[in-house]
Amino acid sequence: MGIDIQEAVIRELREQKPEWEFHCIDIEQDGNLLDVVRSEFDTIVLLAVIEHLHDPTVVLKQCRSLLKPGGHLVITTPSAAGDRLVRAFKRLLGVKHEELEMYSPHQANYNERTLQEIVAGDGHFRIECYKTFELGLNQLVVASG
Repeated sequence: MGIDIQEAVIRELREQKPEWEFHCIDIEQDGNLLDVVRSEFDTIVLLAVIEHLHDPTVVLKQCRSLLKPGGHLVITTPSAAGDRLVRAFKRLLGVKHEELEMYSPHQANYNERTLQEIVAGDGHFRIECYKTFELGLNQLVVASG
């Protein structure tokens, strides 16, 4: 199952993978995810999502409700250095600040401590693994529910 906030992305995914289930959802709306998704999952992946959320705790609580006992939450997010590097590279390519914000409005940059605090902070997840990848430009957290 796949979820995205952008209808165009969902249309493209449905064309590419018609056998899969895709939903266009604003996952930050409290309960929205739980209203649509009626399954439990072994693993939920938030791939480059958490940095876009105004209040990630809302989404993390919904994810916890959707995980089977012993299930895992996998999160990736750019490191602060990675975010700065990507923005600098886009500026070199001529992308204006307004376009950067419109295309990729990051609400927060996380370091190891802040990422682990937000994931484990409500007591619903236990951090099992933290790693950086792509030369430290991105971060990975695996947590269990």
